[in-house]
Amino acid sequence: MGDTQVNNTLEMIIPKPDITMAQGTTGQLEVIMPSWYTIGEVDIPSFKNTMCASPCMNFAWAWAHSNTIYLKYKDLSDKCRKDDKVTITCRGFRSPISPGNQNNDVKISTFDNEKDQRPIAILKGNLKDTVFMPVLIPNEDLKIEAVATKTEVVDVKAVKAVVEKKNANGDVEVAAKAGVPAVMKSVDTYKILLSLKVPIPMMKQCFINVYMPQQLEIITDSTEMQGFGLFSAEGSTSMDKTESTEPRTGKKFYQFSGCNQIDGIGPDPYGTLVLNNVRRKDGQVTTGGHFRIQIYGKTEDGL
Repeated sequence: MGDTQVNNTLEMIIPKPDITMAQGTTGQLEVIMPSWYTIGEVDIPSFKNTMCASPCMNFAWAWAHSNTIYLKYKDLSDKCRKDDKVTITCRGFRSPISPGNQNNDVKISTFDNEKDQRPIAILKGNLKDTVFMPVLIPNEDLKIEAVATKTEVVDVKAVKAVVEKKNANGDVEVAAKAGVPAVMKSVDTYKILLSLKVPIPMMKQCFINVYMPQQLEIITDSTEMQGFGLFSAEGSTSMDKTESTEPRTGKKFYQFSGCNQIDGIGPDPYGTLVLNNVRRKDGQVTTGGHFRIQIYGKTEDGL
C-alpha cells in the first residue's frame, strides 16, 4: 500500500554520464514518473514533496508538478563523469499498491544549461524490485464507539422445557420436534462502531481482516456486520464475510472484500464498520480487549 513516508526512496541510475549528461558541470534533468494507480478518473502520482540528492553533484533547485520532477544540477564531479553511472536518490515516494517490478516506463531526459535547454539524451526504463513495508495505522485513526442495545435470541432453556420427554428407560431426552415454537428472550448487547481513517491512498478492490477481542462474540447471524466507505460491500451494506482462524496463534478473525465503492477510497480513505449484537462470552456487556484491522490490496495472486 502506498506509503508516503519521507524515507521511502527511489534510486535512479544514469549510465555513461560522459555522453548522456551536459559536458560542463551544470545541466538539467526531467524525470517523468508513471502514476501508481487510478481511482475513478483520477491518477494518483507516485511521489509527494520529493527531495533529491546525489554524491556526484549538488542541486540548485528541484520542483515537481503532476508526474514530473525537474532538477537543475551544478558541480558535477569529474570522478562521476568518468564513472559508468551517476546515481540520484529522491525521497518522498509512495510505494506501489503491490510489490515487484512495475511495467510502466520511467523517462529521464537530460538537457544542457543553455537558455533553449537543448536535449542530450532520453533514457527509459522500468521500476525494478520495488520493496515496501506495510503501513501501520496510528491508534488515533481508529475510533471505537459502543452503544448499548437489546437483542432477541432463542431462549434455549425454555425451548428444552417445551420438547423434553422421557424415553422408555425413564431418562429425560430432548426431542427436536418439528413445529416447536421458538421461545425468545431479550438480552443486553452492544452495537460497536469502528471508524477508520487510512493514512495512504487506496484504490478499488481490497481484502479486510477484522480481529475481535477474544472476550467478545456476535450472538446472531443476520445483518451482524454492516460496512460503509472503504468497508462497503459490493452493492450492499451487509458484509459477505468468512470466519477464519490463524494456524499459528489460533486467533479467529473475519475476512471480507472491501474498497468496492469510490466513496471512501482515493487520496484520503475512510470507513465505518458496524458490529451488531455483540456481547462478552460470559454474558456480560462490558467491553474489553483490542480490535485489530488489516487491509490488503488485491493482486493477481489474491492477497
